[in-house]
Amino acid sequence: MSPQTELMKLRLYDAEILDKRTHGTCRLVILLVIGITAAGSPLASTMERGSSPSPFPQQRPAFGAMVSQVQVDAIVTNRSGEFVHDLTAANFMIYEDNEPQQILDLQLIDLAAGSVVDLGNFERTGQTSGPTNAPDNRDEATAAPATTAMADSATNYGALVFLIDGSSLDLKTKSRFLVAWEELLETTEGLRIPRAVYLANNFGTLEELVPLTLETDPLFEAIEAVRATPTPGNSMKSNFYELLDDMNFPQGIDAARAKARAFEYEEAQRSLASFALLTQFCDALSSRSGRTALIWVTTGIKITVGGPYTVLTGEDPASPAAIWERQQQLFDPYTPDSRITARQRQLHEAANSANVSIYTVDPTLRGDLRSMDVDVATRSAGDARRLSSIEFQSSLDSLRDSLKDAATATGGESFVYWTDLGAALATIERDSSRFYLLTYAAPPPEGDGQYHNIRVEVNRPGLTVRERGGYIDLPLNERRDREVIGALTLPGAVTGPPVFARALHRWSSDGESIVQLAMAIDPTTDRTTSKVTTDDTRLVEPSSLVFHAVAIADNGRTVDEVHQGVRSLFGPADSENLAAIWPFRYVYDWTLPSGTYALRVVIENEDTGELSATQIKVEVPSINDEWHASDLILATTNGSAPPLPLVVDEASEDTQLIVYVEVAGGDEPILSGSVFSADGVTLLAPLPPVSLQKQAGIHRGALRLKGMPPGEIILQAAITDVVPGRSKIFRRTLKIAGTIPQL
Repeated sequence: MSPQTELMKLRLYDAEILDKRTHGTCRLVILLVIGITAAGSPLASTMERGSSPSPFPQQRPAFGAMVSQVQVDAIVTNRSGEFVHDLTAANFMIYEDNEPQQILDLQLIDLAAGSVVDLGNFERTGQTSGPTNAPDNRDEATAAPATTAMADSATNYGALVFLIDGSSLDLKTKSRFLVAWEELLETTEGLRIPRAVYLANNFGTLEELVPLTLETDPLFEAIEAVRATPTPGNSMKSNFYELLDDMNFPQGIDAARAKARAFEYEEAQRSLASFALLTQFCDALSSRSGRTALIWVTTGIKITVGGPYTVLTGEDPASPAAIWERQQQLFDPYTPDSRITARQRQLHEAANSANVSIYTVDPTLRGDLRSMDVDVATRSAGDARRLSSIEFQSSLDSLRDSLKDAATATGGESFVYWTDLGAALATIERDSSRFYLLTYAAPPPEGDGQYHNIRVEVNRPGLTVRERGGYIDLPLNERRDREVIGALTLPGAVTGPPVFARALHRWSSDGESIVQLAMAIDPTTDRTTSKVTTDDTRLVEPSSLVFHAVAIADNGRTVDEVHQGVRSLFGPADSENLAAIWPFRYVYDWTLPSGTYALRVVIENEDTGELSATQIKVEVPSINDEWHASDLILATTNGSAPPLPLVVDEASEDTQLIVYVEVAGGDEPILSGSVFSADGVTLLAPLPPVSLQKQAGIHRGALRLKGMPPGEIILQAAITDVVPGRSKIFRRTLKIAGTIPQL
C-alpha cells in the first residue's frame, strides 16, 4: 500500500490491509468509508497527520496543543511557609521574557477540597494590570465576585507522580523511604489527589507500577514491588573503599587514579542518562492535563567534570605536584560539565513546558555520609582521614546540587538529608494541593520553537511565589507529536476518555503466532464525539481517529510500532446503521517473536485533540507442540452488522454472541459449549457442537449464543480432537444487561 492516505471501501469485517511499517495486519470493524494512513516515521520522529486537522480546544490547565493562551500555576506562601489564599487578580503581575502580560483569568485550585474558585478576570471587570509595587486599593465591595465550582475530577487539575531511581538507592535508603511512605498512606483517609508510581530500574528503563489512581491498595502493592526489586547496593561507597585499598600501597596510587577516572566517566554517563530519562518522562507527562508534582526519589547525580573519586585520589605528599595538577585538569571536581548541564537545562525546560514541578527526595541521612570514616577506621588511619576531609565531604554534598537545582527551576521543593521523610512527603502533598491558576495571552509569534521565561510576582510584601519557569512554544504538529509519544511512554498518565484493550492469541496459516489487539473507546464518557438527539438517536460527527501502538519487550526495547490514521466519514443519514456498530472498535493483528511484551495503545482524536491510552501485558508463547489452539475470541452482532470483537466481557441481552476459535495442526476438531449460572451450578443452555472447518491450514469455527437472561453467566467452551490428549477448555464470565454498551 502506498504510504499516502488511501480511502478504501470495506464490505466485510475481515477485510485485511497490510501495514507496510510493521509485521502486522489490521482489521477495521466499520462498514463505511475508512481512511488508512501508513506512517513511515519512527516513534520519536514526526508522525503523519491529516492535512487539515481541526483546532484543539483549550482545555488543559497548562499549554495546550496551541499556545494561544498560557496558563501558569503559582504557589504563594508567607514567611511561615503557609499558603496564602486571599489574593485577587489585582495582586498578581506576570512576565514573559521580562515583558509584562495582561492577566485574562485567575482561579484558585484546591485539590484537597475538590473545588475551583473563579476569582474573575480583567476582561469581565474592566481592570488592567498595574505595576507590581502598587497596593491593592480596590474596595472589597466593588471587587469582582468569586464563584466556586466543584471540580469534576481532581485528575484534570493535578496529580502526584512518583519516580523512584532504583539504581541509586541502597538497601538502607530504599527501606527508609518505603517505610515512611507506607506509614503516611496508612494514616491517610481517602486520596483526593491522584497518584502514579514509576520505577527506573537497573536497566535504565521506566517501569509503570501504578497508573493514576485514587485508591491506596495499588500504592501499597507498588511499595511491595519496589521493596522486592533487587538492590545493587551503594556502588559508589564500595568504589571508595576499593580506591583506598589501592592507595595504601605506593605502587597502587597510579592504579587508583586510573580507576578514579574510569569511575568518574561512569558517573558522568549515569548523569547524562538520568537527565535524558527524566526529560523523556516530563515530555510524556505533557500529554496529561493539570499540574503534575513529580516526586523524584534519588541520592543525587553529579553535574561537575570530576567528583568525589577525583577528590579522594587527589593530592598526596609523596606524589609529584604535576600528577595532581594533571588529574585536576582532566576531572576538575569544581567545574560544571557542559554536556551534563546542557542535559540539565533540557530537563528544566521540558518540565516547565509540561507543567511539571519537580520535588526531589533524597532518603540518605547526612550522618551516614559523615560516618563512612568509622567503617574503615580499623583498616587505616589514612583512609579515615581522607573520607572525613572537608573537601571529600563537600564533594558528596555537591551530588545533591542537581536535586536542588531541579526543584528551584520548576517550582518544586527539595528534601535532602531529611530525618522525617514522612513529613517531607506530607509537605509535598500539602504544597501541591492548592495553587493559583493564571491565564494570559501568549505574545506572537506562535510556534517559534523558542523557550520563553515566565515570572510571577505579587504586590503584597513578605510573600514568596513559586511558579514554572517558562515553556517551549513548539509548532502545533511538533507539540502534538510529543504528546502522542509521551502518551505511548506513560499511558497511565493520560487522562482522556477511557480506551479498553484485549490481546488474543491466534495462528497464521503457516503456524506463526499472532497477537490480535482489540480496542474499544468508551462511548459513555461526556467527552466523546457522539451526540444524542431529542429522540435519543446517537449521531456521530465526522471524526478523525489515529491509532498508535508500540510493543515493548521485557528488557525495555521497542520491538515494533504502528501509527495508522482511521478517518471515519459519517453523517446524520448514517445514524441508523451506526447504532449497531457504535462504539468505535478497532482490531490489529501483530506477529511478534516469543517473549513477554507490554503493548501500549494510544487513540488520538484529531477533531477534539484528546488522547486515550492504555497498556496491557501479553506473553507470546514458543510453539513446541504440533497441535495448538487460539484463545477464545468473543464477538457481538445484532444480525445486520458484522461481528465486532468483545473487548470487555459485557453484552446486552438482545445481542447475538459469536464464540470463535482456531486450531492449528488439528485433525477433526469439534467445538462445543455450555452456559452456566454465575455460581457455575445451574446449566442455562447447552450449545450444539460444531465441526471446525479447515481454511488455509487452520481449522476455524464458531458457536452462536443469544437471549441470555440479565446478570452474570459463565460461558464454557471446549475443543476436542480425534487424537487423545488434544483438547482445550475455556471459561469466561460475562455480564449480560439490557442497555449497556457492547465494548
